[in-house]
Amino acid sequence: MQDSLIELKFKTSINNFDSIKLMRAVIKTYISMYSDEILDIAARGGFVISEPMYQIEDSLYVENKVIPINLSSLPTAIRDAEMNNRKRKRFINISKLDKLSQLLKENDYKSLNLNEKKLDFFKDIFKTVEDNILPTSDFRPGVNISQDNFFIRELEREGSRSLFIIMRHENLKILSSLYATLDAGVSAKRSVGNGGMEIIKKKPFINGGFREPGLYLLISPFVPTSSDFNKIDFNKSFYRIRTFSGRDYNGKSFSIYRYIQPGSFLFLNEEPEGLTDKYIDQFFIFKGFFLNGGMKNEI
Repeated sequence: MQDSLIELKFKTSINNFDSIKLMRAVIKTYISMYSDEILDIAARGGFVISEPMYQIEDSLYVENKVIPINLSSLPTAIRDAEMNNRKRKRFINISKLDKLSQLLKENDYKSLNLNEKKLDFFKDIFKTVEDNILPTSDFRPGVNISQDNFFIRELEREGSRSLFIIMRHENLKILSSLYATLDAGVSAKRSVGNGGMEIIKKKPFINGGFREPGLYLLISPFVPTSSDFNKIDFNKSFYRIRTFSGRDYNGKSFSIYRYIQPGSFLFLNEEPEGLTDKYIDQFFIFKGFFLNGGMKNEI
């Protein structure tokens, strides 16, 4: 079993790119090239892809807005400024998870208490951006990230924006299926050139998976199995639920799945199993990819 941090670059436009879309595309490629053993591999945790992450300066950030923040201890002017930031998208620095967990533990996992002494540290953990500046579901060439911690629209004549994913792969067949999928395009409109992507860089990633009881950042969709509920302390967790539904490649509706949204924090007592499911010829993997703390510069 290996985890890899992969930098992707968009060569052409793509709409609604997320881990569910990419995983389904890779599964379809794997089956066409090899066999349907991919479901057995996924069931034992051998295939998971994270949600996209973004690079700001030398750290990776993932969208996160689930942790309640108590601003009552701040001076009025600073509190008003932070209240305005709540209207923006918020991203968390994944290299600061240990420190964030400690702050939440200090307040019995109820909220993050913010005061003037912790303000600089808070800004080191979180970045906020205007809602209309960074599209999270429409990645188009020519959108850049500036070096001053804010996302800007800036058209380029050459190149396009990169992002990062983490992929757990049990064997080289999965990796080759990813390459083949990206080469063909990850888009329903790939016949007209949409969805073109390429891998810029790949390196081992060592901070995924269960280590010991504690708070973990979820970076891929997760549906707990019945046995998982005893492994998660939901009273110490911060999470949101989303619904996934749609149609298969033949236009037929499939089951509705309610999953815990990436960017959630779950307090794990044991390593959860997560759901794998098959509906006719469709495969659905909601195993969940969890990040533990202690990460340094992973880029």
